[in-house]
Amino acid sequence: MKKNAAVAVKPEVIVEQLKARSTKTPEGITVIEGDVNLSNKKLESLNFLKEAFGDYKVNGKFVVSYNSLRSLVGSPIEVAKDFKASYNLIDSEEGKPSIVGGRIKLDHNKIGKVAKVKVVKVKAVTVPDIKTPAKEKAVAAVEGIEVPVVSEKKAKASAKPVAKKAEKKAKVSAKPVEKAEAKEVAVAEIKA
Repeated sequence: MKKNAAVAVKPEVIVEQLKARSTKTPEGITVIEGDVNLSNKKLESLNFLKEAFGDYKVNGKFVVSYNSLRSLVGSPIEVAKDFKASYNLIDSEEGKPSIVGGRIKLDHNKIGKVAKVKVVKVKAVTVPDIKTPAKEKAVAAVEGIEVPVVSEKKAKASAKPVAKKAEKKAKVSAKPVEKAEAKEVAVAEIKA
């Protein structure tokens, strides 16, 4: 499947089209109704949107994929649905909307793929029954550690390596070691 050829569009034309679908809130924030699709427009910057609208929201999707954007500065502060800026030259998340109701897609940029990140906590660590204070300290040190994951489905998979390291460290730490030292070793091992 061939991607559509890029068509250069003047920023003034884009602004006029978007103004026709926009309203102002009492707080002075512009709300653009519906999806905003600026893909394949040979855009190098979104600053013209910030200059035209100030802080603005999009009540739909905001898509600026397949351009030559180097930055997200000029993006809306809020997008009701998906925010897509794939296939650009973006090297930072600076300027990304603070609220996005759908997915954020920034793949095929200099910053690589960025996904929504959820943080889960390791709730329990199982280790063979070795009744020692050092083992208890090592396990206690691991419980509650935050593990970043890209989805709920991957939460368990991401927590498993942490739990396995904790189990291994707990076994090693079960040897005569100072309690505080066992905890520090377990935490250092997991964070490494």
